[in-house]
Amino acid sequence: MREDVARTAAFYKAIDALAPDAVVLDLGTGALALLARRAAKAGARRVYAVEASKFAAQEASKVLENKDPVSVILGRSQEIHLPEPVDLVVHEILGEIASREGVVTSLLDAERFVSPAAKLQCWSVPSGAQTMIAPAEMPTPRYFENFRARTGTFLAMPAAGTRMLRFPNLPVSESILAEPQIFEDLKWGKACSMKIHQRRLTRFRVTREGLLSGFVFFIMVHFPVDIAPVSSADEESHWANSFCTVDRPVTVTPGDFLEVESEVDLSSDTPTYVLAAKLRRMGGEVENLMQRYVFH
Repeated sequence: MREDVARTAAFYKAIDALAPDAVVLDLGTGALALLARRAAKAGARRVYAVEASKFAAQEASKVLENKDPVSVILGRSQEIHLPEPVDLVVHEILGEIASREGVVTSLLDAERFVSPAAKLQCWSVPSGAQTMIAPAEMPTPRYFENFRARTGTFLAMPAAGTRMLRFPNLPVSESILAEPQIFEDLKWGKACSMKIHQRRLTRFRVTREGLLSGFVFFIMVHFPVDIAPVSSADEESHWANSFCTVDRPVTVTPGDFLEVESEVDLSSDTPTYVLAAKLRRMGGEVENLMQRYVFH
């Protein structure tokens, strides 16, 4: 996270606005305790930095040197108790599909620590996230060449038949064949209600000709106090992009429609996702692109 300038700046700006004189809970503080340290610097009265990994908690303690007002607590949020209510929860436990790392169950549990007064206003940084989905082409050979030149790391072309792929620093806008739409919608704080089971029937109108190879995902992270969202569609983002391939690539043209049925089950630490897709040609022909595919 430290190397992701846009992401870190947005988190810091929100914390600077909301943490002064507040009791803050940092969920998943990590070895560097970046958000806990920022909350302390912003003037938080007390910061509880919670970390499930013993190694990361030990490293965070070294970084913080147990200086007030920060206390490092080892354990998962569901297993701990705090000596006082909190005014603000900060966290960066978002995955390449936003809910994938268990943020929903963690935040639903963490709400028990939030004071009644804080629940009447925004108590979470970030305040929400959306995972977006769009039909897309496979990255070009130029993407793999640029990635190697940029990072010094060789990224192999995916093997044929691999269903779920992962592309770091993907130029999403160059790959998509239609306007992105919502795959899942996550909200926290200020009496927001979030659906734990989300089902959608989404229609994409193809806007340019291309070889449809699958569906690309990216996340939009939202913040309180009028801070612009941060997106993993940004090529500079340190979040990679998940890519779900169709049964076989197919050429699409403007005016074609793609129908995607999706399900998201957020009831456990390991969410379940379902996708099925059809192509409807302008002439009326229908092709199945992907039967019901379940993944985590």
